[in-house]
Amino acid sequence: MKKPKSQASRVGLTILSATLILAGCAIHGPRIKEGQPVKGAVGKVQSLSQGWRQEGQQLFYFTTQGSQLLPYDWFLALEQPGSTNLFRSDENMDRLGWLLSRPTQLNPDALPVGFVKDVDDETKRSYLGLTCAACHTGQIKYREVTLRIDGGPTMADADGFITGLTRAMEETLGTQDKFDRFAHAVLRDKYNEAAVRKLRLELKSVAGYLDARAERNSPHPPYGHGRLDAFGNILNEVLAYALNIQTNARPADAPVSYPFLWDTPQSDRVQWNGVAQNHPQGVPPGLGPLGRNVGEVLGVFGKFEIQPTVIPTGYRSSVKMVNLGHLERWVAGLWSPQWPEKFLPGLDMAKVKRGEAIYNRPDANQNSCATCHEVIIRDDPKRRFNVKMTPLEIVGTDPAMASNFVSRVAATGRLEGKPIGGLFDPKVFGKTASGGVILNSVGGGVILHKPLEAALGAFEGDVHAFDDPSESLLAYKARPLNGIWATAPYLHNGSVPNLWELLKPPGDRMKSFYIGSREFDPVNVGFVTIQYDDRAMPMDITLPGNSNAGHTWGTELTDAEKRDLIEYLKSL
Repeated sequence: MKKPKSQASRVGLTILSATLILAGCAIHGPRIKEGQPVKGAVGKVQSLSQGWRQEGQQLFYFTTQGSQLLPYDWFLALEQPGSTNLFRSDENMDRLGWLLSRPTQLNPDALPVGFVKDVDDETKRSYLGLTCAACHTGQIKYREVTLRIDGGPTMADADGFITGLTRAMEETLGTQDKFDRFAHAVLRDKYNEAAVRKLRLELKSVAGYLDARAERNSPHPPYGHGRLDAFGNILNEVLAYALNIQTNARPADAPVSYPFLWDTPQSDRVQWNGVAQNHPQGVPPGLGPLGRNVGEVLGVFGKFEIQPTVIPTGYRSSVKMVNLGHLERWVAGLWSPQWPEKFLPGLDMAKVKRGEAIYNRPDANQNSCATCHEVIIRDDPKRRFNVKMTPLEIVGTDPAMASNFVSRVAATGRLEGKPIGGLFDPKVFGKTASGGVILNSVGGGVILHKPLEAALGAFEGDVHAFDDPSESLLAYKARPLNGIWATAPYLHNGSVPNLWELLKPPGDRMKSFYIGSREFDPVNVGFVTIQYDDRAMPMDITLPGNSNAGHTWGTELTDAEKRDLIEYLKSL
């Protein structure tokens, strides 16, 4: 009979485990150079110099965070609706805007960037999941050159992906030949009548879940490429699905562009409305970023169970908190991309100098571009900054995203009477509560269930961003603009296609244009606005959530001054 381990022995093993886990985040090799081919990329895709090493770049692309969309072997076997071609084919994934990849050591099945295999900690079953790289890795094309923008916004159609995947599953269930091919591919040598029946029932269940999720979250009309109502999706999944209160669902009708990631860990506030603090007062270091990232996983197909009767032990989930710490640390080492004169038209330094003066020049109200958008040194390891929160009535841009979050109130259901902030919090939930408060509480419960993992993830993800006093959330944040040239379309909802349009008075800006193409316009700085390829979809700024009004700073400049300012913005 084995003797029980002593307390000292258990502590020693815990410390050893922590050391080994944290050692796994060390990244080796030289930094990626401008023009270096992207490992595994389909076609001639070249990197920019953004501070990363190739190993770290690949780990960011293919490290699971605990997302579990559907069984992994199903995704490999599912066919497209109305076709025998695989749903995961390069042609289909490219049409949807995901970045294609060839097989690599970390990605043996050639999944698109940000698509990963997640092995469930308890059941050991493999699932397809998404990670932050899927939505925060960009690519631009100029003539014969394709450039990877690490940390940049994707041009993917995430909503079209989910609705298409749901259709593929439903058609597989309803078409015998298609289901037979699927069953043989999934079951292989375990194919038998009982296994087929079980597979059909499980496929029906997952398809039903995804169909209901799409019904809760899918917009009418669709957002198109490069945009998603992330908060609407996350809150619907927590408040309506996880709490099983369908009347808590609200339309996900406030789409935003995917924010760029460089300098995110160095900022005091994150998200377009500044709702997430990286280092809030009174919270242990690292828990701010960890809580933010846990909430993101809950909205991107992370599995979790809200069981208040066992709140002392928290809520079970599939979230990989140590990996979230690694991902946050890797992003902390990411630099913004510099304008690559090797591949794009060279900068006019005389214009850059004049543009810098315009950027810093105060207007009649003593405000300038620099008032809101601080200029920082992109590769300074000690860089830190506080974002500028601008109230809705001043910035004047579409209010839907910020207003939806602040006004969201939901029935608490099984949480009623339970502590809001954890076991020893004297404040308890009433019959209703703010959606943000419920989300924070649930995220805290998920963290509480895995205390050692949470401690490791928090330690790994902390970069000591500034504390910041409380701000109104009926506002949008302004941050440094280094790398802004690579982040079109502009404004928080992607309603302005390029920097030239942004400097026009709102009434003169384009009322409609196409989004989804990766073809770059280096003069106006953004993507082309015509239907350049099959990915492009129309963007109508007259629809709810799509307004391109507001942000009038710089609109009074002469055309020559605007061109000078844009040239300076390219140089940041």
